[in-house]
Amino acid sequence: MTPRDHAAALVGYFTARLANHADPVLSENLRVATEWLRLIDAQDPAVEDIEALVANVEKLELTGSATIDLKLGVRAWAPRARRKAIMRGKG
Repeated sequence: MTPRDHAAALVGYFTARLANHADPVLSENLRVATEWLRLIDAQDPAVEDIEALVANVEKLELTGSATIDLKLGVRAWAPRARRKAIMRGKG
């Protein structure tokens, strides 16, 4: 599974959960997953945006294993994305 597939699956999961149960913690998980997907799809995300995503994912309250999955996915993706951004002069 690519990082994009992973992020898209999590966006779909949190969206479906929110359709059945309005919850601010789920909403924040969806917001962070959506931001991750946006940064993956961006041509050249800035280092600051990547670092902000990492900071936000660390603040998430757990809603279950999907939150852990989101945290692990972002943690795995971010270092390489950050290095690429620095090499492009975006940081």
